[in-house]
Amino acid sequence: MSRFDTRGFSAIDTRLAPNANPDADGYRNESVSGNLIQRISARHEVGVLLYSSRGRLDYDSAFGLPTDTHQSAQDLGMSQAYWEAHLVEPWTSRLTLGEGTDYRTDLRNGAFNSSSNTRSRQLIWDNRLRAAPRTSLPSAWRRYGRSCRIRVSFRREGIATQTSRGSAISPAGGAVAPGQSAHGGLFRLRQSQHAFPGLCYDVTQAWRLTASTSTAFRAPTFIDLFGFGGNAALRPERARTHEFGVQWADGPNLVRVVAFDTRYQDAITFDVQTFTVRNVRKASVNGIESSYSGQLAGFDLRAALTFQDATEQEPGGQELPAIRRAKRYGSLAAYRGLGRLRLGGELIASGVRPDTNIVSGARLSDAGYSVVNLTARYEIDKRLFIGARLSNALDEKYQLVNGFNTPRRGVFLTAGWQP
Repeated sequence: MSRFDTRGFSAIDTRLAPNANPDADGYRNESVSGNLIQRISARHEVGVLLYSSRGRLDYDSAFGLPTDTHQSAQDLGMSQAYWEAHLVEPWTSRLTLGEGTDYRTDLRNGAFNSSSNTRSRQLIWDNRLRAAPRTSLPSAWRRYGRSCRIRVSFRREGIATQTSRGSAISPAGGAVAPGQSAHGGLFRLRQSQHAFPGLCYDVTQAWRLTASTSTAFRAPTFIDLFGFGGNAALRPERARTHEFGVQWADGPNLVRVVAFDTRYQDAITFDVQTFTVRNVRKASVNGIESSYSGQLAGFDLRAALTFQDATEQEPGGQELPAIRRAKRYGSLAAYRGLGRLRLGGELIASGVRPDTNIVSGARLSDAGYSVVNLTARYEIDKRLFIGARLSNALDEKYQLVNGFNTPRRGVFLTAGWQP
């Protein structure tokens, strides 16, 4: 069970979008979750998972009047029941039945603006196979991550949604007459299959080579289909990824360097010229990511650094850098335990990123940024703890999306109990 409440800050930078309301945009969220799991035998397990969330938020629009106010209320729910079986030693099968609900109502200047009610039902059959260690491969080849994993999932999902709209102003500035309404319904079925084979080769006890390939499938969400700039004709996004890596391990220290290449077909993106969600026929991202985790001089350290090149291209069109994808970004974190007290610091940094102007849609570049976060946690006993977090400790002013503000320096206090 959790509750979050903040008075917030103005969501949009009015220096870049003067028609946005400069007032603070608050947010409140209350959620509860629970699960019940029963192991029937050594090979069979059943469970039920429940989740409910209620959110209330204020937001801004760059295309209305500076006095306009916008509120949104969203209620989310999820329930799942599953059966997991280890039918034979290398094979794990999991059958899941689930239902999700998403009810949202938006107000503009205190009056009804739009609403959407979505209910989805899912049937998922997930199968994971671990290859036996006795194979015809050379003895130095080991199972990737202690297993050569092959995963095949079958997913069948039905979505029913209803939308309605009252008096509103479209993102492009066009008016919808008061009293005019639109109602839409959708029901879809979709299936997908995924395979994730991976192998590794132990060069020495410390050095390892890894390789993997995978496919991915992402169906359009309700927001993609019927939200801001929605497009009911969207096609599913598909991707294929190849990775090759080198790993070094010594005690608690682990270093990984992985080269990756992902190709997208019908990638789902937002067109800032037409204010609609669309499919880009081709997109790709390739690069190298590296990470380190371990201990040094009594500190627990975590570090990551990525170099990448992300592009998108329409048939016959010019290849363009993908927006909001930095060519370089990384993080560094250090933690130190002092008895019951644990202190930590985190640095998150990103280089410049291509973006589009919030009002005109013209291409531009967002500046790089670096953010420092500090944490402290004290264990009162095995069940009770208190903590503090100083977010954006240096009060860095930056933007992840052009024209949209991010939180300045903030202090958060927490207390927790676990049975």
